[in-house]
Amino acid sequence: MIICQIVLPIIIKYRLCSTCGSLNHQQKYCSKEQCCLKCAGYGHRIETCKSKYIQCLNCTDEQDIKQEQMAPSNKTESRLSDEIESVLSSKLNSNDSKTSSLEKILKSQSNAVRDINENLKILRSNIQEVESIYKTVEQINIRLCNFEEETKRKLFDVLRYFNPSQS
Repeated sequence: MIICQIVLPIIIKYRLCSTCGSLNHQQKYCSKEQCCLKCAGYGHRIETCKSKYIQCLNCTDEQDIKQEQMAPSNKTESRLSDEIESVLSSKLNSNDSKTSSLEKILKSQSNAVRDINENLKILRSNIQEVESIYKTVEQINIRLCNFEEETKRKLFDVLRYFNPSQS
């Protein structure tokens, strides 16, 4: 889409003559011939211009303009509306892609957190099993110690019985 713009230099308190396009005076002080501010042609005003070209009064570049793209009334308003819509659309598309990326990251992180929680449950269960096994091993160790003591006592009793003189 080609956008039609009237380009004015940045001049503080400029005075644009609507007759000749000069920046040095206003229409009421102008004695020059009528000049179109759209096509830089002579003999007509911008309001009645039928040219398909835009030419700056200070430049020589021309831009081809399609008439159907420009509404006959409120051209500036239409251009601004189109530009605003274009900017908003690009920003929204950019935000949509960022939102989509963030949603993917959030989903990935959510899955990672779920996996970590499942692994923690498994670890807690394993820790409980290890603690149970440790208690069982302790009990077996205590029994073995008791059995060893009991066996030593019985062995000494048997030895004393067969050999009473050594006691």
